[in-house]
Amino acid sequence: MEPKRKQPDPTSQMKRVRQQIQLANVQELIQKMTQRCFRTCIVRPGPNLSASERTCLTNCADLFMLAVKRVSQQYFRRMQRQQQQRRLASGSGTGTGTGTASGTGTGKGASAASPFSDNKRE
Repeated sequence: MEPKRKQPDPTSQMKRVRQQIQLANVQELIQKMTQRCFRTCIVRPGPNLSASERTCLTNCADLFMLAVKRVSQQYFRRMQRQQQQRRLASGSGTGTGTGTASGTGTGKGASAASPFSDNKRE
């Protein structure tokens, strides 16, 4: 007789899937930031960065992350408003939204915003 295999807990499976999605989103964010800032700041690729290239890369990364934070905050605020409107429309308008506006989200919902676009500056 074979031993019974324990069925995976659906809650823990969902948690793992969410973590994998978050990791993929962070990796995409870093890749987009690297590509954009390299195109913008590196004039002549070589073994060393000039002081102006280092400054440009720092500023570019800071601005990119600020833009992503703002887009994420707006996205989460909009989602909260939509949830509240749905609750009001369904007659159970008590309670507050469950989303956060912390700006830490980098989900696919924010990917349509300009920080994730691949527009080249030419």
